[in-house]
Amino acid sequence: MRISQTLPHFFQWLQFQRNDNKITIEWYQKIIWQFIKENGDLKIQHINLDIIWQWRKKMEEKNLAKSSQKHYLRAIIVFLKFCQEQRWHTIDIKQITLPKVPPKEVIYLENGEVKQLVEAAKDVKYRAIIEMFLSTGVRLKELVSLNRNDIQNGEIKIIGKNNKERMVFVSPRAKKWLSKYLKTRTDDNPALFLSNRNTRIAPGTIENFFWHLKRKIGFPKKLSPHICRHTLATNLVQNGADISFVKDILGHSDIGITDRFYRGINRVKLKEVHQRFLKY
Repeated sequence: MRISQTLPHFFQWLQFQRNDNKITIEWYQKIIWQFIKENGDLKIQHINLDIIWQWRKKMEEKNLAKSSQKHYLRAIIVFLKFCQEQRWHTIDIKQITLPKVPPKEVIYLENGEVKQLVEAAKDVKYRAIIEMFLSTGVRLKELVSLNRNDIQNGEIKIIGKNNKERMVFVSPRAKKWLSKYLKTRTDDNPALFLSNRNTRIAPGTIENFFWHLKRKIGFPKKLSPHICRHTLATNLVQNGADISFVKDILGHSDIGITDRFYRGINRVKLKEVHQRFLKY
């Protein structure tokens, strides 16, 4: 069986088995078709380490960033994992090494910047949306899929990436603004947040709001729903929360992911402790 013949099943597997969203699936489509374009529509059993190594060499020659190379190779690894689950003969994915990439700088908001952000959101719906992001740390896709009855006693059960289940919590401030927003609603739509057309709000609508708000107030940092997620995690870590609890709130599959994101923050705090308490 050739790569192209497997793709409809692969994309269904991404959607239903891994619970990936439309944007992520389109990203996989782009990369797999790029692989086919550059290496041919190979039979699954003919994809070997040499072909993958030569593909990575081509990316190096094009001066593709190490982080992009890593994303491309990860897409192939996920595809090969799918093939293995179908019991098609493939190479051992553990043999594929990924390029080492320096850890990303974690962009997050300081408390004063959080205050500036929430006070700039004059629309009660978007104020409630921001407060929910800052309180729960949910991903954008997770927020737009929420229904009103998903919130029980200030808790929400989230089904995240790879169908991983976790609990997130609505702070008193988020509850207040969410209540204010819901009181403006007279519809019976189950969705927690609606668009201006009274349909479930789309991810792009929220992304556009953040983009326009940043320009409107001249905000110096990048501003997005994911920055709110970083801000929640950073705030918890800075105030002494155990990183394993932060991992569970964020829904990371591996504590190493959480640690890699917030290790730099801990290093800053360690330096402060060192300077404050070291006395000879």
